[in-house]
Amino acid sequence: MANLQTAAKSVYVDRLVRQYIVSLVEATRGHQDISLGASPRASLGLFRAARGLALVQDRDFVLPDDIKALAVPVMAHRIILSSSARMRGVAQKDVVSELLESVAVPGATR
Repeated sequence: MANLQTAAKSVYVDRLVRQYIVSLVEATRGHQDISLGASPRASLGLFRAARGLALVQDRDFVLPDDIKALAVPVMAHRIILSSSARMRGVAQKDVVSELLESVAVPGATR
């Protein structure tokens, strides 16, 4: 296990992918359905999980698609929905999915 953790630390994360992570987490702080957005620990969790995913997929670099694949499971439980969102039956995972649609992906054209 320690060897895998060490190997994951050597997986490259481009500056633009790092900024994408930060942008996703920052987007949780201004969303109308979120009363308490994700903390910097969410950024770190997403960063580490993406490195691990790249490693198990036999890559030495992280793709924006890795971030997209992991954002919901990593971030959904790290946000607190507003009372109005909860009353409307909004799910945390749906809010994170919405953020994935609204935050620009590095290298993508709209």
